[in-house]
Amino acid sequence: MKFLDLSGDNVRYLSKIPLITFSLLITFIFISALFFFFLQNNTYISLIQFNVVLIFFFISAFFLSTPIVYFIELISIVLVVAIFFKNPFSYTSLICGICYIFTILFTKNKMLSKLRKLNLGQINTQIKSMEFDTAMNSIAAKIAAVRDRTSAIEKKIDKYSSLNKALFELAKFENYSDMLNVFIKLLDEEFGINTIKHVKISKCGLIDTDIFVSSVNSTEIRCAFDRIDYSIMEKNTPMISNSLKNDYRFGIYTDVLENINSIIIAPVISKNQSIGIVRIESPKTHNFTLESLRYLDYLTSIMFSNLQNILLYKKSVELAERDGMTGLFKRWYFDKTIAFEAQRSFRYKTNLSLIMFDIDNFRKFNNNYGHLVGDKVLTAISEIIKTGIPESSSAHRYGGEEIAVLLTECGLSEAAEIAESLRIKIRETASIPEIKDTITVSAGVAEFSKIPEKTDMLLIKCADEALYLAKNTGKDKVIKYGGGE
Repeated sequence: MKFLDLSGDNVRYLSKIPLITFSLLITFIFISALFFFFLQNNTYISLIQFNVVLIFFFISAFFLSTPIVYFIELISIVLVVAIFFKNPFSYTSLICGICYIFTILFTKNKMLSKLRKLNLGQINTQIKSMEFDTAMNSIAAKIAAVRDRTSAIEKKIDKYSSLNKALFELAKFENYSDMLNVFIKLLDEEFGINTIKHVKISKCGLIDTDIFVSSVNSTEIRCAFDRIDYSIMEKNTPMISNSLKNDYRFGIYTDVLENINSIIIAPVISKNQSIGIVRIESPKTHNFTLESLRYLDYLTSIMFSNLQNILLYKKSVELAERDGMTGLFKRWYFDKTIAFEAQRSFRYKTNLSLIMFDIDNFRKFNNNYGHLVGDKVLTAISEIIKTGIPESSSAHRYGGEEIAVLLTECGLSEAAEIAESLRIKIRETASIPEIKDTITVSAGVAEFSKIPEKTDMLLIKCADEALYLAKNTGKDKVIKYGGGE
């Protein structure tokens, strides 16, 4: 059976025994009321009196936990006694009055007991509801915390994803200038184009010159290390400041950081020593966070690692292609290059010339002054030739003291002029303190279009023949194949 409690919003299921008990009590009340009704002289007045007493009884049910219930109970008894004394005395009326009073007290106590139980159930329900609400609030707080952590983790994942992207972006280049330009663009994406970026790396190890790169929107490209840079490099630690005017660490650098309010700096570290910095400046206050500084530090490490890889690859290529002493390309590189250029010249009918140089009296230098002095002579002449030929040309150490210069897009006469200018320059400027004699070279020149058969090997042979003709006819001269001096 369903029974609604006083609050009206909870349903309780009662067993049969309490239900029967309540039914019998209610029936007993009506029977006693009928007795009282038929045994009194004034029926209507008695009924009204009975109803008044009954109303007082039910009113008392609404004050279960207050002292007023005893007051209402006392009034009910007094009214019954008054009814008894008002009417003519009889044993029957006495018995009915006692029965009625007993009925009121017994029924009231039973109903109070049940109502108290109902209220206790309601209180328990409210307590459970409060506990449920508390548990739900706790769960909601935990869910919110998890969401915040998830959001923070997602942001970190995005950061690391961008670092992974940066790793691939920066690893694609073979030229460090292009790589640094992409590095600046990555900083623009992360910190905004309105911030000013500086990359400064000093000459060290594989880095043969100081590197200075700044963002394009920088009003002043600082192509030198300043006091802040040296301070960071000395401390070897990243630094952040979001209010330079109130930061005592930067108080002495106001002249360097004019109109700058926020700054983050990450050192460029090589072998536990700072050799440069990456600096980002902003005119806004509180423009950076510790996460920004951490990201810049990671990205700087990636950039410098790629820079080292590029320079190491370049150095490896140079060691593979160039002679370690003279800096000239090696013989194998010459053979590959002349074969390629000969095919290109034959296919597209372009000019291709070859100059073969040989140092005069080189054996005498080795015998009289030693091989170390001979190496100095070879190195000095190689340097003059490398710096004296066009950019499109290449100089190679052919063997021993012979140097081959391959000239693309160059005819026989022009090649002979270049050879002659180099011969004169070597005679006039090449000097070694240990050697008092004049250092000279002989040269033979040949053009691809002038030789009988269009092959790279014949071009080498013709230039070599012109060289030996120059050496056999007095040295210190330039001979053209098929055309004399």
